[in-house]
Amino acid sequence: MKYVLMGEADPLCHIATYAIGIALKSLVNNFRTLIKDAVLQKIMLILDQGGLNATSATSRKKALLHWFKSTHPLSLNPDMHPVLIEALVKLVNGIMTLKAACPRSISLTKFIKNIIANCNATNPCQKPPFIING
Repeated sequence: MKYVLMGEADPLCHIATYAIGIALKSLVNNFRTLIKDAVLQKIMLILDQGGLNATSATSRKKALLHWFKSTHPLSLNPDMHPVLIEALVKLVNGIMTLKAACPRSISLTKFIKNIIANCNATNPCQKPPFIING
């Protein structure tokens, strides 16, 4: 098998890279559509009922559509992920906060040791922080 060095012109590598790019865009679009459809369905139920919750649901719907139209919806851009959180979570007393991880006092070293131990395990995908069967 030939190893491709960066800068080397290999048409097969370019085709593979192009195909991966298309696959990733498709995955992101499917993910974005799945989230939009599921959340919008819940929001529309609230809007149909009316009342005080309808005002909150309207702002959540606007946030969801703003997130859906963004160029990079899965980025950790500090301007974008709060928009998604606003769409997903009903505000309590007008405050949007995320719950802290549990346990809060875990150190970075302990977190890394847990990842390494998990990767060395017989079934590495079965424990957090990895997705089951991921």
